[in-house]
Amino acid sequence: MIVPANNTHGPRLLDLFFEHYYPRKLRATSKKNTRLFSVSLSQFARFLNHTPLTSHLTDEILENFCYWVVESGRSPYTANCYRSKLVALWNHLARLRIVEKFPTMVKLKEPHRIPRAWSPDQLSILFQACQDQTGKIGNAPAALWWHALHAVIWDTGERISATLSLKWDELAWDTRVIVSKAENRKGGKEDKAFKLHKDTIAILRKLRQHSTGQRIFQANWCEGTVYNRYRRLLEGAGLPSDRNHKFHCLRRSVASYFEAAGGDATKLLGHSARRVTERSYLDPTITETKHACEMLFRPAAPKPGPK
Repeated sequence: MIVPANNTHGPRLLDLFFEHYYPRKLRATSKKNTRLFSVSLSQFARFLNHTPLTSHLTDEILENFCYWVVESGRSPYTANCYRSKLVALWNHLARLRIVEKFPTMVKLKEPHRIPRAWSPDQLSILFQACQDQTGKIGNAPAALWWHALHAVIWDTGERISATLSLKWDELAWDTRVIVSKAENRKGGKEDKAFKLHKDTIAILRKLRQHSTGQRIFQANWCEGTVYNRYRRLLEGAGLPSDRNHKFHCLRRSVASYFEAAGGDATKLLGHSARRVTERSYLDPTITETKHACEMLFRPAAPKPGPK
């Protein structure tokens, strides 16, 4: 049940976000993080049917907002993502004494799903679909652009935002090493170097002939457009295109097959904790090569004794 705010007073949360939170917390981070705050505040406004004000920062209202998100057809994960942004802003305003109380509302329970990666057959279909694309992206043929993008992610396991930020001067052609800069990676703390396959280098050499800018993957798109184009690519190939089968599915595939081949996916992905890799990235159907049904004997009913 939605409980509306009884009081509608105080400064606008959006104004306070840009005045106090953004300059101290987000100025040096990615634009994606700022956009997520904007989306969360926008959804909060839809729930309230009112511009969010400081008076709307109560545990009861925030809890009902999260349930409203779920009742609108979104997942508990999405509701908790919105909640985390609003709670971060709320905590900051409380520390500045702009609001009196701190939030105490806990996250909604989220069912944990097994991480799923692309199967070998699906990967073949995906890479072929990339090469079947028509038209242009920037100055490059779309087929070449998509193929190069997937080849680089397959060699690195890097996130899509960091991959799209790669520049030509970060690639050493002779050693085949490319460096993903810290400011473009999640957390923004460390550069990470990857060695590319010679086949990927060959694809990038072709892409370089069509490039006139600094970025390897030039496109006059916002991030939302990239995901929309990718959804159409997946649908055209007959592959799943829900939120669990976007670019992160390719990243999970890299992690899972790398681990199954004897590598350390935690180190490859740059995770600080092994638990993060195991819980969210490793597909057990790929990494767990030994199963109970293959290792255990089959219990047999005792043979009847002599009468």
